[in-house]
Amino acid sequence: MSARQLVLRQRAELLHALCCGGSSEGLESVLDLLLSWGMLFWEDYQNVRVPGCALCADTRVLLDLVYTKGDETCLLLLVAFKQLLSCLIATTPVRERRRLKVMHPPIHNPTKPVRRLIDRIEGALEFLLNTGSFTPSDCDEVQLLVFTPSQQVTNRTLRPV
Repeated sequence: MSARQLVLRQRAELLHALCCGGSSEGLESVLDLLLSWGMLFWEDYQNVRVPGCALCADTRVLLDLVYTKGDETCLLLLVAFKQLLSCLIATTPVRERRRLKVMHPPIHNPTKPVRRLIDRIEGALEFLLNTGSFTPSDCDEVQLLVFTPSQQVTNRTLRPV
């Protein structure tokens, strides 16, 4: 399954996660990351964040835009969302963290499509590292969110430091 298909399949969940609570901070964080990675242009940002539009409408515009830009942008949207989730968990009181972790459990036995997506995440991280958008520690941070501890060890032994 391509990253585009995954974004399309997970559209309702992504929409809910970025709109829940009524705060635009999540959407703006994802937009900022996609801008900084060169996946969106300033005009794209302005088309998504239209003054007076509802947060969910803006989020739908972003999901539509990312989908039309292709697999790489969809993959980085998922990486940005995962990064946003980790920040949310880190800044959430302990009693609320349990609820967040239940909503988004770690992937321990991924299905074949998820394994293919994980392989593509490696490619996206390598791209971001090579373009200077990510540092090695940024890549490690993303991998901590995506991979199980045993997968992290395997990736570190296969990847030159």
